[in-house]
Parts: sequence; C-alpha cells; structure tokens
Amino acid sequence: MSFTVAIDGPAAAGKGTISRAVANRFGLAHLDTGLLYRAVGAKVLEGMQPLEAAEALQAADLEAGNLRTSVVAEAASRVAVLPEVR
Repeated sequence: MSFTVAIDGPAAAGKGTISRAVANRFGLAHLDTGLLYRAVGAKVLEGMQPLEAAEALQAADLEAGNLRTSVVAEAASRVAVLPEVR
C-alpha cells in the first residue's frame, strides 16, 4: 500500500521542517514541492517561460543558493498557480 502525506499552511509556518521530520521518522520519501516551485520561479527570473522552466528542471536546480530569497519566493508564487506548471 502506498500513500501521500501533504502538509499545507502559510509561509514560514514550519511545513518543511515538520514534513522532513515525519518522513525521517517513518522512513518515507520527502518531496519539497515548494522548493520545486522556487526552482521554476528562479528559472523564470532568468528569462525562461514558466512551462519551459518546469520541463527543464534538473535535480541540481534544487540546490541553487538563491531559492530562499524573497524575489524567488514571489516568482514561485506566480508560477505555482499556473495549471500547466502544476
């Protein structure tokens, strides 16, 4: 049996911290979707179109040092609402 746990809440509420702790405690995989949207947003800020940025996403993009900046957070909010990116 497989299942998915989703933790939702406002920005800076500790969702990432809690989700990583739950995943570690129960030996589950962890996917930070917020980080995915931030990586797409960062690519959009570099000039890519949102869908193109999402399709071009690589694992290394999730390690960029600028993903936690407010500028990238704003871009992430804009791309996260696009159905073709989701």
